[in-house]
Amino acid sequence: MDTRSQGDIPKDDLLVSWKDIAAYLKCSVRKAQRLEQRELPVNRIPGTKSVWALKPEIDRWLALQAEKAKRDQGQCAGVGPSPVGGLTRLSFFPGRLWVLGILLALTIAPAIASLYGLTIVFFLATAAFLVLIYPSLPDTGYTRGVVGLST
Repeated sequence: MDTRSQGDIPKDDLLVSWKDIAAYLKCSVRKAQRLEQRELPVNRIPGTKSVWALKPEIDRWLALQAEKAKRDQGQCAGVGPSPVGGLTRLSFFPGRLWVLGILLALTIAPAIASLYGLTIVFFLATAAFLVLIYPSLPDTGYTRGVVGLST
């Protein structure tokens, strides 16, 4: 807890409710309350539901969170293509979506013509290709849906 007396705290730096804290963070009250679980510096008044916080402490916490995010992002960006079974992932293969489309067409055509053996062969080739290129695709709901329908 803060050992300063109440007179040492400038009134401009004091936030006395979840609404004030959320307004300072420019988010909803519920999100501010969830941020408390991530160690947002909020002080609770014993015996009540009331909370208070200091703007400089919140600013310090925000700066630390930004540093952590930058550090984590830097660690993820430093990871290069990783080997898979002796092969490198096809993250820089520019025509990977064209190849995927052709493999899907080659899988669907025999299926329509009831050529089950060829369908299975092309399906396995498409699945193997997807396993190799999936890490290099953007992580969106659309990508996940297309990959899910393809396999």
